[in-house]
Amino acid sequence: MSTFRGPIAFLAVLIPALVIACGGDDLVLPSEGTAASITATRGNNQSGTVGAALADSLQVRVLDKAGRPVPSQPVAWTVVAGGGSVVPASSTTDGNGYAGASWTLGSGAGTQQVRAKPNGNGAPDNLQAIFSATAGASTAATLAKIAGDSQTAVAGSVLPDSLVVRVTDASGNPVADIPVTWSLTGGGAVSSSSLPTGTDGRSAVARTLGATAGTQTTTATANGLNGSPIQFTSTATVGSAGRLVITRQPSSTAASGAAFATQPTIQIQDANGNAVALAGIAVQAGMASNPGAGTLIGNTTASTNASGLATFTNLGISGPAGSYTIGFSVPNRDDISGTPPSSAIAISAGAATQLQFSVQPSNVATGAAIAPAVKVRIEDAQGTLVTSASSNVTIAIGSNPGGASLSGTKTVAASGGIATFSSLSLDRPGNGYTLTASASGLSGDVSSAFNVTTGAATTIAANSSTALSGTVGSPVSPAPSVKVTDGSGNGVSGVTVTFAVTD
Repeated sequence: MSTFRGPIAFLAVLIPALVIACGGDDLVLPSEGTAASITATRGNNQSGTVGAALADSLQVRVLDKAGRPVPSQPVAWTVVAGGGSVVPASSTTDGNGYAGASWTLGSGAGTQQVRAKPNGNGAPDNLQAIFSATAGASTAATLAKIAGDSQTAVAGSVLPDSLVVRVTDASGNPVADIPVTWSLTGGGAVSSSSLPTGTDGRSAVARTLGATAGTQTTTATANGLNGSPIQFTSTATVGSAGRLVITRQPSSTAASGAAFATQPTIQIQDANGNAVALAGIAVQAGMASNPGAGTLIGNTTASTNASGLATFTNLGISGPAGSYTIGFSVPNRDDISGTPPSSAIAISAGAATQLQFSVQPSNVATGAAIAPAVKVRIEDAQGTLVTSASSNVTIAIGSNPGGASLSGTKTVAASGGIATFSSLSLDRPGNGYTLTASASGLSGDVSSAFNVTTGAATTIAANSSTALSGTVGSPVSPAPSVKVTDGSGNGVSGVTVTFAVTD
């Protein structure tokens, strides 16, 4: 009888073998010992400098599904973000399931990543560990212009855009906290004269232009960096017309009625004092301070040229001597304010044109000097004393009711513009005498009326024959008479005369 060796007999043989293979703690099934997990155990979330190796190496641990280390498992290391390199590109786990590599960061600042992935030996394809690192910029190397150059705005205003520079390292990464100094020419201001860079590597300032129109510059400086210093150019333009300014003062001294030797010029300016090129604007001159009721003469209006400048011609002041000022305005233009008063103008007398009695003759007796002394002024057309005049002035009788003759010094040279007559007298009484004053080239003057009375009795003389005869006891005929006269021979009335017989 033969023995059965079919499947049952095979199982009888296999089962004891499996029991033997499964006996003890070191039993490993075919699915065990294969990588089931990979974990970053060291070197994750480091910070470093772009282009430099991280201080700590990267390490992973590979375990199977039972949580036991997987030795001899190849692990591939790959940079997945940020560039740089990882060495070695592949490493093998040790007996405890650990594998490691070194990471050199790429050139771009920010977050960078490396992937560790078990390869082969049945490891699942989706099994990986991601390492992240923050790459910071390296040493500042370059200062560059970013924005704000070649702007234009009205003088004194803020430029519409900020002026911006940026500091980067050799790889172009922004570098923070680098001091940047801002300086300027042409006046104005910047919002900060020293402003360090921010996290974006930028230093940005607002620029207020200076008051003067034209080119203005702003300079950004970061010591020791390539590209430093950087200059920004801005153009300040003239604002709208806002005021008048005297750019050339009129003469400080002038004769009344004469044009100023130095004629004033008036400029239209904006609020910052820049000349406004506005042509054809009529600028009007007017008295500002007027102590002598003077008036302006000559051309009192001037029009601006293409540069906004008005130049006066033949302008002057006619009036008594004194200190005057003048101002300028644009009528009917509220947007253009007038000038402040000009500098003081000392007006002196003009050319001598006339004579004027300044001390009139007073009532006087015949033969007596007129007192106080008669005085005649030499004046200009406005009645101002011409103190420099020294012309000869002659006095004569004007109205002569008594047929008198004038005695004394009748022609006197003026001194300080005044001729003084201290010895004038008339020899005939009368009411309503006048004197006249004349000088070559000047209009004369007539004094006010005055009276001349008879002087004191000084002489008595026979008015009839002194050799008379007659009958004793009878009146002498003609009767004896006498005449009493003053020093000029004028009869004096009211004098008591006593006649007495002496023999």
